[in-house]
Amino acid sequence: MGSILVEGEKSSLSGVLEITRGLISNNLECKDSGVCPRTHVTLTYAQSLDGSISAERGKPTPISSPASFEFTHRLRALHQGILVGLPTVQSDNPSLSVRHCPGQSPTVIILDPTLSTPPGCKILREWAGLEGRRATPPRLPLQAPIILHGDSSGQEGFDTRRDVLLSLGAQILHVPSLGSPSDSLVSEMHSSCPRRHLDLYRVMELLASPPFCIRSLLVEGGAGVHHSFLEQHRANAGLGRGPLVSAIAVTVAPTYLLGGLHIGDNCDRGLPRPPSFPMKFDFVERVGADIVLLATPCI
Repeated sequence: MGSILVEGEKSSLSGVLEITRGLISNNLECKDSGVCPRTHVTLTYAQSLDGSISAERGKPTPISSPASFEFTHRLRALHQGILVGLPTVQSDNPSLSVRHCPGQSPTVIILDPTLSTPPGCKILREWAGLEGRRATPPRLPLQAPIILHGDSSGQEGFDTRRDVLLSLGAQILHVPSLGSPSDSLVSEMHSSCPRRHLDLYRVMELLASPPFCIRSLLVEGGAGVHHSFLEQHRANAGLGRGPLVSAIAVTVAPTYLLGGLHIGDNCDRGLPRPPSFPMKFDFVERVGADIVLLATPCI
């Protein structure tokens, strides 16, 4: 494991970014040789020293320093796609573009099981050219936003919501939901969350295939999406399938958010918790006032 801890406020952005670029490059070489069937996935988030990612559910909390904010945009520019869940779109209304460094904005993917993405969100308005001009205009992605929904086509109002989103240029795809608790993957996941999961393994296969050909994906959240990726990664490993998560980049800020939201807090505490799995640190560096950790799964 490499390690750079720089004194003072000096930033060192090269270590984690260079290793991530190398992991993505290696994955692309494997895909071109027909070895790796899926997309490289980097999970990223910022947390306090006590592991909180927000002070309160549904309310975004600034945690990281300006230097770490720039680091996140550089991380975005390394990836072809960026994925968030519907709650993040609803609560944060993010742009998810690259604005604070050189580089191409990644294609936005929204996990939206019920196809309830707000038509007025920045992601869609910027793509449709409806968002007002900013001091730093976003660099539009090469592809329109992709919205992935589950088995919800029979719900009331579904067709109307779909037509509105299509009119704004969104690409809408159906992804199978994981089946009953008797299914092998659901059983392996210990059904630790009461919500119905989208099959993220299938999501990665769809994104890596034409016409999307997204072979590197940055997952920015929120907590439920991160938990689902980690849980399905472990469950897939238990079934002998390939890895889902390639790396995790975590920004740790020198602050406490006592009683804040943690990854996995949305799960039913009365149900069995899924087993943990080992990871290894690949790099640690100081970015502004924060520490950035890069880790990769051992399974």
